[in-house]
Amino acid sequence: MTTRLVKSFGLPINGIVHVGANRGQEIAEYSAETENVLYVEAIPSLADDLRAKLAEMGVGFTVAQACCSNQSGEKVTFNITGGGADSSSMFEMGRHAELYPSIKVVEQIELETTTVDDLLVQYPDFGSANILVIDTQGADLLVLKGARGTIERQIDCVYVEVAEEPLTDGGCTFDEIDAFMRSMGFRCKNLNIGVMDWGNAFYVRKPTLFETRGQTSLARGKTATQSSTHGNDEANFGAALAINGVFQQAGGCRTKRSEKSWWMVDLETACTLDEAVIIDRRRVANGPFPIEVEVSLDGEDWQSVTTLNGTPKELASTSILYNVPLNCKGRYLRLRPIGNVSVNLTQVYVFGTAA
Repeated sequence: MTTRLVKSFGLPINGIVHVGANRGQEIAEYSAETENVLYVEAIPSLADDLRAKLAEMGVGFTVAQACCSNQSGEKVTFNITGGGADSSSMFEMGRHAELYPSIKVVEQIELETTTVDDLLVQYPDFGSANILVIDTQGADLLVLKGARGTIERQIDCVYVEVAEEPLTDGGCTFDEIDAFMRSMGFRCKNLNIGVMDWGNAFYVRKPTLFETRGQTSLARGKTATQSSTHGNDEANFGAALAINGVFQQAGGCRTKRSEKSWWMVDLETACTLDEAVIIDRRRVANGPFPIEVEVSLDGEDWQSVTTLNGTPKELASTSILYNVPLNCKGRYLRLRPIGNVSVNLTQVYVFGTAA
């Protein structure tokens, strides 16, 4: 899975549950974004190898050895293939053997199934993970059905392997997965199917749980100000557009370029501040720059909470999302970029408790 897809929707990466981990090919990609990753691998020897690999790399992901399906407690014969076990499945090879004749089953083992819902009861640390990745060689729809409760409760997006026609005997199709995901309130936002009629689909909940959480932001409906307004156009670039709760890729506030640009929200009363979520919508041309995050009780004396490191922006259409722990009291939150730049914000959410 590419985490760029997640970030292109302005979504946070609170944690990843990846079913069908294999050799952990995404370790570097995932670890650049979060340490909250649960790798699930059915083959015991591969799960052991993955634990050893993570330990050697000093990466604190969790590995669970489990064969996920739509219900727990079923006995299945699991087919392990050669060539790194990439095509291993609980199903017979079927059409896969015709398309890839060099890949053969080299071993069969007996496993007992579980569901993602039941598995996460054993791993409560992943109760905030909002991304589900599934790569299980035809069993993907079964895994989704066994994750229904998890999807309803905490998942913002799903990245899943799909095929136009079943590659394995008993395997699922894209149309079947799409129908299930639509029934769960998700829509396919990215689809990549290659010449062999299989690939991956990326689904996003509408509205996302992240957007729903934004309704509780302490900043919503309060007063925002900024150092200046781009084009003096308050309707399209005014400070208040960053706290109006309208999550739009091209929406939000924007100041003029300046060495002393800033944006600020007045929460109207002293609050216990837990966290801010800041979605930076700046243009690629602005380049990376640091941003001072400051809090004040009176609007005069400011406490620097953190400096957000400059982050390169890869695509014009993507936003950069920052989760900022605050853990302090304050009435005002101010963002002050360092350098001759402008403030560009899609949304700013402030979470905590009003006094």
